[in-house]
Amino acid sequence: MQQTLQLAAVFLMLAPFGRAAENVILAEPAIAEKSKTLDFAAAELARYLKAIAGKECAIAVGAGGGPADVRLAVDRGLAEDEYRIRRAGAAVEIVGGSPRGCLYGAYRFLHALGCRWPLPGAENELVPRRKSIDWPGPEIRSRPAVAHRGLMWIPTAY
Repeated sequence: MQQTLQLAAVFLMLAPFGRAAENVILAEPAIAEKSKTLDFAAAELARYLKAIAGKECAIAVGAGGGPADVRLAVDRGLAEDEYRIRRAGAAVEIVGGSPRGCLYGAYRFLHALGCRWPLPGAENELVPRRKSIDWPGPEIRSRPAVAHRGLMWIPTAY
């Protein structure tokens, strides 16, 4: 079962000669699990795409699929934190094995566009400024090497 969330950003040029879409669209997912993580991934994409292109990206509920959009989707056939970023026609599709996988994919997409976060805090964000965003890229696929990502601290281990 694949759940889909669609985004389109102002001046996001995904077609070869670029057509601009006008907003960010969260498609009504046929979701059994309404996910705050997917909402957060959409909000982060909208925020950084606005920072890159300098145009406001609205978030609305409804069916998307314009000529230049980014689609977030969950595909349970992938591993939990695995994601895939690829072109699907004129769109870019970010598919994760879970909502968290979609979030990892969204950040990887932003990284491919030039965004960097060397240190915590908004003052340390490095976001490129462009009039348009082009994604010619090949497919990117990533699967974590370990099942658990995170820090663990066991106070009695010392």
